[in-house]
Amino acid sequence: MNKLKDFLYNKNDIIVAVIILLTAAAVIYFRIAAIMDYPSTLV
Repeated sequence: MNKLKDFLYNKNDIIVAVIILLTAAAVIYFRIAAIMDYPSTLV
């Protein structure tokens, strides 16, 4: 159990960064149609 706790403690910053990047990628992926339509709404 201690090895797992140490691994998570040492890699916590990297894990959080990867989660943020995956969340941002998912939002962009699922909203790509709305993002691409945005310039036409400005005209």
